[in-house]
Amino acid sequence: MHFRLEIKEMADKQATLIPEHSPELIRKFSGPFGTGPATFSTTIRFLMNDYEAGSSELSKQSDTQLKRLLNSSTMLATIYSAIKYFHPERLAGKSNLQRIELAKLLDPLTLAAVLSILYLYRRAKHISASDEWQYVSEGIRTDVFLGAAIGASLPEIGCGIGIISGAGFTLAWAPFSAFDKKSFKEYRRALKSKSLDYNPAFELQKWGCTCLEVCGSLLVGMGMGSRVPQALVLCGVAKPDLKDEKVKALITRIRAVRLWIQSIKSKGKSAQYRKDDPFCRDEETFKKIVAQSVAILDNPGNFDFLEKTKGDASPHSMPEIDFGQEEEPGRAETEQGLSYEDLPEHVREVIGEEEFRELRDTSLGEIVRMAEEELEARSASAGPEEES
Repeated sequence: MHFRLEIKEMADKQATLIPEHSPELIRKFSGPFGTGPATFSTTIRFLMNDYEAGSSELSKQSDTQLKRLLNSSTMLATIYSAIKYFHPERLAGKSNLQRIELAKLLDPLTLAAVLSILYLYRRAKHISASDEWQYVSEGIRTDVFLGAAIGASLPEIGCGIGIISGAGFTLAWAPFSAFDKKSFKEYRRALKSKSLDYNPAFELQKWGCTCLEVCGSLLVGMGMGSRVPQALVLCGVAKPDLKDEKVKALITRIRAVRLWIQSIKSKGKSAQYRKDDPFCRDEETFKKIVAQSVAILDNPGNFDFLEKTKGDASPHSMPEIDFGQEEEPGRAETEQGLSYEDLPEHVREVIGEEEFRELRDTSLGEIVRMAEEELEARSASAGPEEES
């Protein structure tokens, strides 16, 4: 079957994602992720501005914001690992790299995708039904790593679009499982019995919206702009009514990644090269993608840039990096790589730096909630002010 016919067949099989689907239902499932920290969303917005401007270089604003984020060893390890696993050639022969020089080995869209999906994945861990997290986590990570590998090998698609395409079909599993565990278990069985990696018709019937719509909403909230999230949502529409040629091109790229992911999952090493593939034009590239994808399916942990921690950043594990400028001594950070200084001022009034250090495995949203409950309790215990 020809590639373009497969694209059409893929879209025709999907339930149409109607723009009038209830925003309230979409917010119901995207809301628990909360609002991305300003350090993340501001950086992502600047990176997306660079991308929309057609630049492969970082603007001064993006450079400044990234330098701040890269003070976090967790963030440094995450970006380093994404490059090592999916663009190792860019590290070849490098030494004494400053942290920002490392980040510049990735294009703005890929950096924005890594930051967005890192934060959303870490939040998903705290949202998902606990007994479903292993399944949800493996689904997200496997698809993200497959997408990254496919996109990184096909320059006309790009690693960033690969990451977004991988996450778009799985991130919503976390809230779906939390709000309706019974239906989510049915969903899992339906996927397995029909050999599908997602089922929009089931999602619409049970939850009133799709994983694509939830993820699109999340990406907008993270500062990814409108075009990429819109393309993700509309990639499930057979014939989207669009005039924006850039969104149309993004839809084609996202669909192509999904076809690759579906093919690799179903056929593995037996996947066959097609000369009519508009993005993969030589058999050597095809063989490279298949080999790496099969390796990911065999052991996703070997490609895991989403679970990196502060301890993964060291001169031994990252020999290309100049560690001369270490983090501030005793710097505390959350699992998302946020430092104490990133907390809102009213939260720092309640939670000291030492306590914050003890909460490093707690999500930002939970830390803020704890602080606000403490402030409310203090206010209540103080009682009304006496009149003079």
